[in-house]
Amino acid sequence: MRASESETEDLDLGSLPDVVGYALRRAQLAVFGDVIRRLEPFDIRPAEFSVLTLIEANPGVTQTRVCAALAIAKPNFAPLIRKLERRGLVRRKPVDGRSNGMYLTPFGRKLLGKAWSAVRENEDLIATKLSPKQRTVLVNLLRRLADL
Repeated sequence: MRASESETEDLDLGSLPDVVGYALRRAQLAVFGDVIRRLEPFDIRPAEFSVLTLIEANPGVTQTRVCAALAIAKPNFAPLIRKLERRGLVRRKPVDGRSNGMYLTPFGRKLLGKAWSAVRENEDLIATKLSPKQRTVLVNLLRRLADL
């Protein structure tokens, strides 16, 4: 449960606002909160959106590669992909004796297109806070931090 603004407006945060990790987490909460709200009508969570996007861009990709690219633990990925399959968004097809390639179904492609519209709305909201140059700098800095 989030504290209301009135409960925190006079609270001294000390040096926390100057800590990169704290500022990053606060920004992530704000951005993800909006993304989650926008994806809700499609019954898609951000992790599922990311998986669908990777599968669309890499038809036949294996679960192992998607897990590695998105830093998803394999035990967490199994129920996620099963859910996407049950919903008719993804299908798996054997690529060798041990691996399955994943593909979006036509319904999955259609739903992902709608979800991308919602994510673009979030990007438009971010654009009200950052100039295009600031956005580019921020994304490049975040990519550098992701490589820690």
